[in-house]
Amino acid sequence: MKRKETLKKMEDLREKGKTLYSFSRLSSFNDCLFCYNETYNKGDRGKDNIYALIGTSLHNSLEDIYNGKDNKLKENYNNDYEKAKENGYDFPTPKIKENYDICINHFIDNFNKDNLHSLTEYPFLIEVNGEYIIGFIDRVTKDPNSKEDTLRVIDYKTSTRYSKKDLIEKGRQLVLYAYALEQITGRKVTCCCWNMLKYAYVKCKLGSHKKAMIMRNEIVLKYREEILQALEDKGYEFDEALEIYMENAPKNKIPDEVKDYFEILDGYVEYPYND
Repeated sequence: MKRKETLKKMEDLREKGKTLYSFSRLSSFNDCLFCYNETYNKGDRGKDNIYALIGTSLHNSLEDIYNGKDNKLKENYNNDYEKAKENGYDFPTPKIKENYDICINHFIDNFNKDNLHSLTEYPFLIEVNGEYIIGFIDRVTKDPNSKEDTLRVIDYKTSTRYSKKDLIEKGRQLVLYAYALEQITGRKVTCCCWNMLKYAYVKCKLGSHKKAMIMRNEIVLKYREEILQALEDKGYEFDEALEIYMENAPKNKIPDEVKDYFEILDGYVEYPYND
């Protein structure tokens, strides 16, 4: 079913008085019946918050990019933050905002669009035991690590990385999306993952470091010794190397002189999806 057809069917079902269950609605019912009643029966959805507003801004900008529009990640991020602030929304403390800013700007500055064909904000509507389940998947691509013609589900997250004890609960959304996608397309989903925008995988050519996932605002500090060593390998004296490091550290930037020593990749975290 095409996008317009899916959205039209959702609208028709609502007009007929049918309840459409999103992951958020199901989670609310599972977590707290009082909250569910306030939100979905009384229509009180509460107030927005800065994290939801900024997250929506980044989602929309990434959707535009993968639909062939210009990269306006930084422009939109800054503009939408200012709009949110004007409307009374802000981060709890200046320090939290600073760390959030560093992470997101690092993601924006290091963003590289891949060439995989994408479906963005992909809407689905499926029926399960007489009930209707709906959702919007941030991004669907062919699974780049599969030799078969299978699919990958990607969900963008601007939150902190999930702990092991939270994974089952957090992973339900990806499982629902993958299940729905298989029902609609008839194709197998072999990869479900989050793109944790505040994190990156870093691989350094020096030493025995393997690819490691790290919060983006900690990269330059964590790899201080490797950066200094790389600068010395390039022929800089230690004092010169230290000066270059100190110039770049406040900007959370690996010096241009040694960028070739480091590989920085998006923070994809896979969640197991099987029978």
